[in-house]
Amino acid sequence: MLVVGPRDLPADGHVTVWIDTGSGPGYEITVAATDLDMVDSDQGNSNDRIYSLAIRECDG
Repeated sequence: MLVVGPRDLPADGHVTVWIDTGSGPGYEITVAATDLDMVDSDQGNSNDRIYSLAIRECDG
């Protein structure tokens, strides 16, 4: 899943990222910085960066 977050990530800890839902306004969630991987499509032109968010399974 692709998300948008801050260009500079902390070495550990959490960050708030934005998810585009496609058919709605999108939403923000807080995730562990270690769950984000940089993607090649980011062009480096802003303070934000495009990341791939590791999908986690959750009970429920």
